[in-house]
Amino acid sequence: MKRTNGFLALATAVVGLMLTATSVHASSITYDFVGTGSAAFHKPPEPVAFQLTVSNFVNPPLNAGSVFFPCSELDSSTNCYIGVWFSQSNTGGPSLQDYIAFDASNNAGYLFYFPVGSFGTPGSYTATRLGAASNRGTLTVTETPEPATILLAFGGVCFCGLRRLLTERSTAS
Repeated sequence: MKRTNGFLALATAVVGLMLTATSVHASSITYDFVGTGSAAFHKPPEPVAFQLTVSNFVNPPLNAGSVFFPCSELDSSTNCYIGVWFSQSNTGGPSLQDYIAFDASNNAGYLFYFPVGSFGTPGSYTATRLGAASNRGTLTVTETPEPATILLAFGGVCFCGLRRLLTERSTAS
């Protein structure tokens, strides 16, 4: 009986540590974008798309630059010529906007405006019309736990089951 109680105390401590470790989760952030650039400079509309996976949310500085990803750093892309810029500005309209600047293979640059906070919050966002920019697109932001975090959570569940099994056996005898 004493040995079982010691094992249960150890198992409880391990489960507590594992559950604490899972609360400080590591993750990867995936940006999926699909859109169509409007006809520009006597060029037909251009379908554009990309997928980008990064370790942290993209957080561009307000009115002070962009976060740039060349086409070669994207997981995949459609009609990418130079790359994509993630920016945030309040100069394009009356309110703050997140926007993606996409340099397409037809040598046109397209701007896709999204609600503020779109780059830092998981969800699906539709590009808004802002002034003359009528580019349509959808941005989906997802956060995926790293495999180590999933294993820690699974290990915690296994230890909880083992503790329950041992508790039932010790009370039965």
